[in-house]
Amino acid sequence: MMFLSLGIGSAIAVTMISVVSYFTKVPTTSTTTTSIPSSAPLVGHTVDDVHLPSLSTDGPREIHLPAHGTPTIVVFFASWCGPCREELPLISEWFLHKPSEIALVMVASNDTAAAATKFLQRSSVALPAALDADGTVASTTYGFGTLPETVFVDGEGVVQKVVYGAVSTKQLNAGTAQLLATITRN
Repeated sequence: MMFLSLGIGSAIAVTMISVVSYFTKVPTTSTTTTSIPSSAPLVGHTVDDVHLPSLSTDGPREIHLPAHGTPTIVVFFASWCGPCREELPLISEWFLHKPSEIALVMVASNDTAAAATKFLQRSSVALPAALDADGTVASTTYGFGTLPETVFVDGEGVVQKVVYGAVSTKQLNAGTAQLLATITRN
């Protein structure tokens, strides 16, 4: 009976480790990066203005999403998210050359301030970041629960594009071009 219990316990442990490993592995290709078509539920909708605590100790205490009157790219991430680790260097590099008319805000969702801050400090660029500790803003205002997600919001607060999964430079540039086009239309 004892050997049977050990066998069942071992089988359960191996199964759990396999499941956790599968869902937390960092992808080695960009095949996990997908762009939601313009028919995504959030595209075309106006998102509510929210105020989140800043993760920066030397800047404003609160960050407004989307930035008031400014086209904003909102990147939802978490320190425990494998694809987020993959995309951070790319976003940091892109941030150095982003158009001045576009704001970029990283939002740590379902994470702690300490873990998210440490995660961001690994990059060579200080990215503006806010904390959505319990994931309420991601799940209610922006309507999703998986990470990472990148949302392109125009200056009127209307979502123009959503990228589910790790964002690529090509997707950042395409979303930025779309946001810049909204400035010239207004």
